[in-house]
Amino acid sequence: MAGLKLSVCFWHLDPLVTDDVLATLKEGKFDVQHCHYKEREQVRKRLIEDPPDLVISDFDLPDSLRAMIEEEMGPYLSEVPLIYLVGEKNARKAAQTLESGVWDFVQKEQLFKLVPSVYSSQKYANVIKQRQKAEHALTESRDRYMSIFKSVHDGIILIDLESRKITEYNPTFLEIFGFNEEDIESLDMAAYSVSDEGYTLEVAGKYFKKASVGKPVSFEWRNIKKSGEKFWTQNSISVVQIDKVPHILLVIRNIDEQKKLNRSLIESQEHFRALAENSPDIIMHFDRDHKHLYVNGMAASQTGLPIEEFINKSHREMGIFPEELILKWEVALEQVFKTGESQTIVFDMELADGKTTFEWRLYPETDSSEAISSVIGVARDITDSVVSEHALIRSEERL
Repeated sequence: MAGLKLSVCFWHLDPLVTDDVLATLKEGKFDVQHCHYKEREQVRKRLIEDPPDLVISDFDLPDSLRAMIEEEMGPYLSEVPLIYLVGEKNARKAAQTLESGVWDFVQKEQLFKLVPSVYSSQKYANVIKQRQKAEHALTESRDRYMSIFKSVHDGIILIDLESRKITEYNPTFLEIFGFNEEDIESLDMAAYSVSDEGYTLEVAGKYFKKASVGKPVSFEWRNIKKSGEKFWTQNSISVVQIDKVPHILLVIRNIDEQKKLNRSLIESQEHFRALAENSPDIIMHFDRDHKHLYVNGMAASQTGLPIEEFINKSHREMGIFPEELILKWEVALEQVFKTGESQTIVFDMELADGKTTFEWRLYPETDSSEAISSVIGVARDITDSVVSEHALIRSEERL
């Protein structure tokens, strides 16, 4: 019996892992057609000309390669899900990508979880495609539009582009916010946005402006119900013609439960500590003042300092590190807080066993208002690699 046909593109996936993935999908009753890309242009061309059903990428790649696939996939994530395969050490970091639109991540040691993830991704992608077709139909047929308008499970409102007055809305919109019919007459949507967290009319206006160019714009937003409860929504804005009058079509989906689950996974202290304490790397957590919020046991083992010496102190306040290193660390940390981008530095440090070379990677963490609230630092001992590299260079020079 033929399986469910599935078109999959692999991005920088190890051949052995690729074979395991294909075998797993076959056991899951998928009939897979696959391609393997390592060049950006290959991915871009495929997404434009013949989008696959799914993209599976190795997560344990250099940052540049991972950023490359996320940039190319960005505009297509609602239609072409991206699933990461990740080693156990990077699982927490992979979880953070769910906030930016990545569908799922599966640990390489648990490939059996890939099949249900693929099934759900395809179901979701099909729902999104159907929804996009429905929205396109709204612009061409008033009658067809109205039947969909009243029956979909997302909240929908139509806003006159010029006057910014709500002209139509569906029952789900009322349900999401807890409104009644009388509320709509004098409704000020700005009052139902969490403006003190940055979700203001000014920001919304930028989305309206983008949508006016002709392409739908999707974004997450923090709203307030009539009862005062704050919640998350996924919004899609496009400009449509209704009776030859331009309107803003706003489609709203309540994603509060999904956001809570994602945040629970990312922010779970128990989950984080389980990973960190079993890591061979030094893992540190810094606040905006560069103070240590957390260090794992490996930090104590490598430096010979008790964990208590680190907590609630910056490197400078600890008073035991060379000024040159402190400055280097402070600059790197501040760069992450300012730019929101990860940083990697390499430095030498004198320990009890002699000079040790570390590769220190810093990753930003955001809070509920999307501001950078803290930084995770992961320092890896690369002394052996550096020594080997230098020995190889000297050997080549002698030859």
